[in-house]
Amino acid sequence: MRILVFLILLFFTLLTNTNVKSYPVEAQALHAYLIEGSKQDELRDTESDSKLGQPGRKSIQIHDPYVYDMLGRIAPRGYWVSREVPPEYRVYFTGSSGMAWHRDQRILDGDYLEAVLTLHNTSDSEFEHKALFGTRSIRPRVGTLVMVKPGGIYHRVTPVTTGSREILKFVLSPHHIGPPTYAAR
Repeated sequence: MRILVFLILLFFTLLTNTNVKSYPVEAQALHAYLIEGSKQDELRDTESDSKLGQPGRKSIQIHDPYVYDMLGRIAPRGYWVSREVPPEYRVYFTGSSGMAWHRDQRILDGDYLEAVLTLHNTSDSEFEHKALFGTRSIRPRVGTLVMVKPGGIYHRVTPVTTGSREILKFVLSPHHIGPPTYAAR
């Protein structure tokens, strides 16, 4: 009986688990690169994502070999940064409503992970997810990498009432598509 209870708990833990790691050096390098490369100017000139139900948030797609290379360095063994879905540079400003409780929808076939790397964070916003025994909260620091399977755990981002948060959202696939990229720097 104890073994059965243990296996059931293990199963639910694996089912609801969120993988969180920390890469502050890489995050700082990416943040500096995006600022130097005038991505903040490009972001400033774009409309907010209010059409997507995300007022207080702006995002742009990044098609840059250096960014792909840096993200590839932090990808878990056996995973590649997907070329099918470009990384998104997002900024959540003061007043952003965050994101309501949801499960990430599948955007690709097969097995993959959706990942969020925190580049800069002066906000009070938190990442929350449902776990077996309640809700868990993470206050992302620079370099926090959160990876979830689409259709997996329920999670949300709490509103930003002070400060701002900058992230890169990207897809990690176990299938490598196209030639590897190398840092252009």
